Amino acid sequence: MRVFALLVAAAVVVPVLSTSLPMVDLDYTTVQAVGGNTTVGYYKYQNIRFAAVPTGDLRFAAPEMPPQENETNTGTNLADADVACTSTEDCLYLDVWAQPMPRTFPLWCGPTAVASQRDPR
Repeated sequence: MRVFALLVAAAVVVPVLSTSLPMVDLDYTTVQAVGGNTTVGYYKYQNIRFAAVPTGDLRFAAPEMPPQENETNTGTNLADADVACTSTEDCLYLDVWAQPMPRTFPLWCGPTAVASQRDPR
Protein backbone atom coordinates (compact mmCIF):
# COMPACT_ATOMS: atom_id res chain seq x y z
CA MET A 1 0.00 0.00 0.00
CA ARG A 2 2.87 2.38 0.75
CA VAL A 3 4.38 1.73 -2.69
CA PHE A 4 1.05 2.59 -4.33
CA ALA A 5 0.83 5.84 -2.34
CA LEU A 6 4.39 6.71 -3.36
CA LEU A 7 3.61 6.09 -7.05
CA VAL A 8 0.49 8.25 -6.87
CA ALA A 9 2.46 11.04 -5.19
CA ALA A 10 5.16 10.83 -7.87
CA ALA A 11 2.54 10.96 -10.63
CA VAL A 12 1.15 14.16 -9.11
CA VAL A 13 4.52 15.83 -8.47
CA VAL A 14 6.23 15.11 -11.82
CA PRO A 15 3.81 17.21 -13.96
CA VAL A 16 4.12 20.07 -11.47
CA LEU A 17 7.90 19.99 -11.74
CA SER A 18 7.85 19.94 -15.54
CA THR A 19 5.52 22.94 -15.75
CA SER A 20 7.64 24.97 -13.34
CA LEU A 21 10.48 25.17 -15.86
CA PRO A 22 10.87 28.64 -17.38
CA MET A 23 9.68 29.55 -20.86
CA VAL A 24 11.25 32.01 -23.32
CA ASP A 25 9.09 33.82 -25.86
CA LEU A 26 10.94 34.36 -29.14
CA ASP A 27 9.51 36.30 -32.10
CA TYR A 28 8.52 33.09 -33.89
CA THR A 29 8.03 30.48 -31.16
CA THR A 30 7.97 29.83 -27.42
CA VAL A 31 10.64 27.57 -25.95
CA GLN A 32 10.39 25.77 -22.60
CA ALA A 33 13.45 24.60 -20.69
CA VAL A 34 13.86 20.83 -20.63
CA GLY A 35 15.87 20.71 -17.43
CA GLY A 36 18.32 22.50 -15.28
CA ASN A 37 20.53 22.43 -12.26
CA THR A 38 19.56 24.69 -9.39
CA THR A 39 22.87 24.03 -7.61
CA VAL A 40 24.96 25.32 -10.51
CA GLY A 41 22.24 27.70 -11.64
CA TYR A 42 21.37 27.02 -15.28
CA TYR A 43 18.52 25.84 -17.51
CA LYS A 44 18.79 23.88 -20.75
CA TYR A 45 16.75 24.79 -23.82
CA GLN A 46 17.14 22.40 -26.74
CA ASN A 47 16.09 21.98 -30.34
CA ILE A 48 15.65 25.71 -31.04
CA ARG A 49 15.40 26.47 -34.76
CA PHE A 50 17.47 29.58 -35.56
CA ALA A 51 16.94 30.00 -39.32
CA ALA A 52 14.77 28.81 -42.19
CA VAL A 53 15.83 25.64 -43.99
CA PRO A 54 18.53 26.59 -46.58
CA THR A 55 17.17 24.83 -49.65
CA GLY A 56 16.43 26.09 -53.14
CA ASP A 57 17.06 29.83 -53.49
CA LEU A 58 18.17 30.04 -49.85
CA ARG A 59 21.09 27.66 -50.45
CA PHE A 60 23.79 30.36 -50.69
CA ALA A 61 21.76 33.36 -49.53
CA ALA A 62 21.62 35.15 -46.20
CA PRO A 63 19.61 33.27 -43.57
CA GLU A 64 15.94 34.07 -43.12
CA MET A 65 13.75 33.94 -40.02
CA PRO A 66 12.37 30.51 -39.18
CA PRO A 67 8.68 29.86 -39.85
CA GLN A 68 6.14 30.86 -37.20
CA GLU A 69 5.28 28.03 -34.79
CA ASN A 70 2.04 27.92 -32.82
CA GLU A 71 3.05 25.15 -30.41
CA THR A 72 5.41 25.54 -27.47
CA ASN A 73 8.79 23.94 -28.17
CA THR A 74 9.40 21.63 -25.22
CA GLY A 75 12.64 20.28 -26.68
CA THR A 76 11.35 16.72 -26.77
CA ASN A 77 10.83 16.44 -30.54
CA LEU A 78 14.38 15.41 -31.38
CA ALA A 79 15.52 13.57 -34.49
CA ASP A 80 16.66 9.96 -34.30
CA ALA A 81 20.36 9.40 -33.67
CA ASP A 82 20.80 7.62 -37.00
CA VAL A 83 19.01 10.17 -39.18
CA ALA A 84 20.16 10.09 -42.82
CA CYS A 85 20.40 13.60 -44.27
CA THR A 86 20.05 12.70 -47.94
CA SER A 87 17.16 14.93 -49.03
CA THR A 88 17.27 18.11 -46.92
CA GLU A 89 19.73 20.16 -44.97
CA ASP A 90 17.52 20.87 -42.00
CA CYS A 91 20.21 21.07 -39.34
CA LEU A 92 19.73 24.61 -38.04
CA TYR A 93 18.98 23.89 -34.40
CA LEU A 94 20.60 25.15 -31.19
CA ASP A 95 20.91 23.81 -27.68
CA VAL A 96 21.33 26.62 -25.15
CA TRP A 97 22.38 26.48 -21.51
CA ALA A 98 21.44 29.72 -19.76
CA GLN A 99 21.36 31.15 -16.28
CA PRO A 100 17.98 32.19 -14.91
CA MET A 101 17.05 35.80 -15.51
CA PRO A 102 17.58 38.05 -12.48
CA ARG A 103 14.50 38.86 -10.51
CA THR A 104 15.74 42.26 -9.36
CA PHE A 105 15.71 45.62 -11.05
CA PRO A 106 18.06 48.59 -10.63
CA LEU A 107 16.99 51.66 -8.71
CA TRP A 108 18.48 54.83 -10.10
CA CYS A 109 19.03 57.22 -7.24
CA GLY A 110 20.24 60.28 -9.15
CA PRO A 111 23.11 62.19 -7.50
CA THR A 112 23.13 59.84 -4.52
CA ALA A 113 24.25 56.89 -6.64
CA VAL A 114 27.32 55.03 -5.41
CA ALA A 115 29.19 55.10 -8.73
CA SER A 116 30.39 58.24 -10.46
CA GLN A 117 31.94 59.13 -13.80
CA ARG A 118 35.38 58.71 -12.28
CA ASP A 119 34.53 55.26 -11.02
CA PRO A 120 35.22 52.72 -13.85
CA ARG A 121 32.64 50.24 -12.54
